[in-house]
Amino acid sequence: MSYYAVVHHAIEDPKRYGEDYIPGAVEIITRHGGEVAAAAEAAPIEGKPPAPGVVILKFPSEEAFRSFYDDPDYQPLKKLRHSLTRGGSMVGTPSFGA
Repeated sequence: MSYYAVVHHAIEDPKRYGEDYIPGAVEIITRHGGEVAAAAEAAPIEGKPPAPGVVILKFPSEEAFRSFYDDPDYQPLKKLRHSLTRGGSMVGTPSFGA
């Protein structure tokens, strides 16, 4: 069953985020069987999102996501992401069905 992680944040330093965070993060996401399903500024439809930017990650399982998130290679990038963004939140959910 696929597993999705949804990240909301506002990017404070787009240049550094694009050059220093994204390449390394995508490499590690891919290494764990994941993919970036969407990444853009969100258009609110209902309610108020916690931050304007949204990233949706898709993994083959929750275990694959946890393996990515806990990967020692990702830890410095996670700290970098936190330093370059504000208003961040992340939620995870399995997909419905097979």
